[in-house]
Amino acid sequence: MSSSLRRDICTLHAPGTLTSTIDRSRVDYFLPKELQNECRFWVQHLQRGQTHFLVDMQLQVQVYTFLKEYFLYWLEALSLMSKPTGSIRALISLEDLINEFPVHQELRDIVYDAKRFALRNVWIIEHAPLQLYYSALCFAPSASVVRRHFQREMSARICSGVDIRESWGALLVTLEGHLNSVNAVAFSPDGKLV
Repeated sequence: MSSSLRRDICTLHAPGTLTSTIDRSRVDYFLPKELQNECRFWVQHLQRGQTHFLVDMQLQVQVYTFLKEYFLYWLEALSLMSKPTGSIRALISLEDLINEFPVHQELRDIVYDAKRFALRNVWIIEHAPLQLYYSALCFAPSASVVRRHFQREMSARICSGVDIRESWGALLVTLEGHLNSVNAVAFSPDGKLV
């Protein structure tokens, strides 16, 4: 998967391209089914082999390296595949997996930050995948691990003078999609379905 993912994998070129305007055959050409399956299910494979993951430091390093070098490309691919929320589910599952066992702190940090980045930019991931490299990175907090690792992908011209926070803050997500006032909300203590 790592060797295939790259920025603008479908050669869209225009940062404002919306997923709704992209021909499905183009996506299937640049993201073959095997790659699509790898993008969708790699975390599930880790979960199935969790005992191996826990003792295999090399595998943990591979996961860290993948997120450090390919995270945005993976988000872009899922967006193009019309599976944007799959990234959030995968990151929550990965966070659950690594929180159960002792792993290197850098892996914990990047998984946590990647989840925050994805939650904060869910609209971009759903609708405008190339904006990951523009507005999503530009407005990521200065202390963001993702921002730091993908600094090379940021447009200095676009991001200059942007006033950004240092850290993510307490807000995880804003609930939208309701027409009237909300009288009650139920949350699962473990982050799963209620």
